[in-house]
Amino acid sequence: MSQGNLLQSSGSADLFTRQIEEDNMFLTDGSNLPDCIFMFQGAETRLEDQISKLVVEKQELEWQKESLQHQIEMLTNQHTESLTGVKKQGKHQLSAELKDKEINSLKEELKSLQVILCEIHQHLFQNRGKQIFPVPSECELLLEMFIPVSIPDKGLFSGQLSV
Repeated sequence: MSQGNLLQSSGSADLFTRQIEEDNMFLTDGSNLPDCIFMFQGAETRLEDQISKLVVEKQELEWQKESLQHQIEMLTNQHTESLTGVKKQGKHQLSAELKDKEINSLKEELKSLQVILCEIHQHLFQNRGKQIFPVPSECELLLEMFIPVSIPDKGLFSGQLSV
């Protein structure tokens, strides 16, 4: 109930009370009884109208309150979901960065292992003519299948690695 309506209804009640007191002076002789009844009926109608308006206003305020509570719940849920999404996104981003670092590290390790393997292959190829380390044909096939790198006849390895 708003303060304006409270003051208005309180003022109407005071006016009604004063009017009854004034009319009581005229009721002593009984000649003004129909006027008094008419006045009471008018006051009663006005008060019933005011009560009806206050009831409607109260119901509207309750509906507004329920609507606002529902909006608050929805916004709170949306906020919670947004925070959860941001946290998940951060975890996924961190996980992806760690995976990228791991992949890069593994690539570097693979490159160094390929270089070592090629150096071993080159050493074996150079010593093949001396028959110190004969390379079985199966090893040559495996090396050629897994590392398609050409080995020069002389000097250090100068082929390119691909990852």
